[in-house]
Amino acid sequence: MRPNKYTMSAKPQYFHYTPEYRIKEIIESGEIKLAEPSVKAPNEKACAWVSTNPFWEHTATKGKANDKGDYQHLTFQEHKDWLGCARIEVKAVGLNAWSKVKHLANMDLTFAKQMEVTGVHMGGNPLEWYGSLEPIKKENWIKIEVLKEGQWIEYNPNNDEAKAQGLTFVSVILPAPNEGQMALLLFTKNELEQLVNSHNENSKNNLNPANGFYSMWQESDAYHDIDLNQHRLTGVLTQEQYDILVKPKYEELEAYRKQAQK
Repeated sequence: MRPNKYTMSAKPQYFHYTPEYRIKEIIESGEIKLAEPSVKAPNEKACAWVSTNPFWEHTATKGKANDKGDYQHLTFQEHKDWLGCARIEVKAVGLNAWSKVKHLANMDLTFAKQMEVTGVHMGGNPLEWYGSLEPIKKENWIKIEVLKEGQWIEYNPNNDEAKAQGLTFVSVILPAPNEGQMALLLFTKNELEQLVNSHNENSKNNLNPANGFYSMWQESDAYHDIDLNQHRLTGVLTQEQYDILVKPKYEELEAYRKQAQK
């Protein structure tokens, strides 16, 4: 039987899953780095993590702070829509299964158990987790892919169709009832000029987050080169401007998503 995106092939494949916006940074560094922030115990060694899940490693799904400042995980759909999905297939060089690497890395086993429980709750499977105690160098990479329309395709940084068509990606922070969420939308050159002109007019009128705003936006790119929780303010729109310039595009995107889910 030919494997589909949810079944394993006879020979395991190892993937480092990551948000799409980070793939350029990883390529430029020439290595998949050790996950230093995840180290908890005093003598613990950091690992570079990969998974044998053939479609997506759910523990790679990111999170964001809610209105109360509490951290919450995104759904896979939210992660895919806002941050994009990418993966690097790597050779089985220096990789150890979770059951072994947690000991090799001197992890606190109580915390390791908590990681397992949390990972399973997110949809992960510890039997699919592998780690390397050394950064995974570029010479041990096999291929780089991005997820588009439900299919993994080869990553091509030079294939920027939107730019060729004179389109610009804009990350928009949505107002209520989707407050705090972000959407990546495409704007033509003229539409982007309208956004810029609207913001310039608002600046003259001293409209800013301190005295009331409706929506923030900034130029982005196809790889979501933006941190979800640290927005660099580029533009401010009133509700009327949002309704005219942004809302129709967001509603069109939502209609497409609903149609795709049928």
